[in-house]
Amino acid sequence: MIKKLLKPIIIKTFSSNIAQNILRGLSSGCKVLFYHGVEFEILNPIIQSLHLQFKFFEQHITYLKNQYEIISIDDLYDCISNGYKIDPKHVILTFDDGYKNNHQVVFPFLDSMDIPFTVFISTGHVESGDRFPTYILRVGFFNNYNTILNIPSLSTKFDISNKNLQNSGYNYVVRIIKSAPQERVNAIIKDVKNSMTNEKWLEINNRYSSDEPMNWREVDELHSSGISIGSHCHDHVLLHSNQSNKNINKQLNFSKSIIEKRYGRCSYFCYPNGTFRDISPYAYNYIKNEYSLGFTTCTGEMSNTTNKYLLPRIGTPKDLEYFKFIMSSSFIRNRIYKKQYHSFHNTIG
Repeated sequence: MIKKLLKPIIIKTFSSNIAQNILRGLSSGCKVLFYHGVEFEILNPIIQSLHLQFKFFEQHITYLKNQYEIISIDDLYDCISNGYKIDPKHVILTFDDGYKNNHQVVFPFLDSMDIPFTVFISTGHVESGDRFPTYILRVGFFNNYNTILNIPSLSTKFDISNKNLQNSGYNYVVRIIKSAPQERVNAIIKDVKNSMTNEKWLEINNRYSSDEPMNWREVDELHSSGISIGSHCHDHVLLHSNQSNKNINKQLNFSKSIIEKRYGRCSYFCYPNGTFRDISPYAYNYIKNEYSLGFTTCTGEMSNTTNKYLLPRIGTPKDLEYFKFIMSSSFIRNRIYKKQYHSFHNTIG
């Protein structure tokens, strides 16, 4: 309770210009930020939880332009490969999954200011136009016209008649799909989709168009305009140790070969979900052998000594004051990142 009350005070105090200048002096590396989507209007913050409203994104970029230098992922790799000291004032912008609004909202805005960014795409979703599993789960639990959600593959029926029951059911199933083999994930998602008619899904998908992935024409336009396109697997499959090596290999091979056939060398990879729990030794060694850089969602700054196949990134809260606090105090997370990294490193030998 006390921590909850103190949090806004701490954020406000450490977001002041004086505090930020002091804290930035303690920074030891550059910051790779990750977003998913950016939308002009958020109709439902639960369903569209991966999308930042444009007015907040605009505030982020204005702040970053005034306080940091936004560089490209190629510039970052150049620093790493040539042994140049990584500047703590450098920031790299990345976007995961490959949502259509990366092309329609993010690109025109950043392009008008000549700001580089990278999009990590799930090639299977670009090809099919299918929505991502967690979006389908959010709709199934929070925007379903039924009060019971039947998931036969889990041998469970979920009462979703109120918010508390929706939340508990959703969290339970999310935990399962984030650790299950892809075959089981596919079965669960199929059951959730079958809980409503195709007409209902079409209506909902039209309402929440923010979660629609880009098509290849849109990805082509980004690439031809100088935007870096990286891999995020073929079907956004989590690469943890419960996933078979055969499926991991298939996912990584498909994605890389498709991107390289269209655009030449694919040098950068981002692990889906991206915590150390989501990276098997097999997946790590594949990325190490086939890519120039690999990115996680583990929070921290990156320096010249950071493992370039397990690079930390920083998530982006919408509130500007909290965003400033996260940016200026990111060095605090370095110790936690290193501890997690060393623990993971012990598992891969």
